[in-house]
Amino acid sequence: MGCDYTGCGAGRVPGPPLAGIAEILQLRERARQALGVRFEIRAFHAQVLGEH
Repeated sequence: MGCDYTGCGAGRVPGPPLAGIAEILQLRERARQALGVRFEIRAFHAQVLGEH
């Protein structure tokens, strides 16, 4: 079982709605690091936004 764009043990960022932006940026960075050259920003956004 590998990492996906919302996985890899990423924790939740507490706080007001703007913290959601920080959480997405944190998830994006973790996914980018975990997937390396296989990271695709469009696929990441589709999965995070539920458009897959």
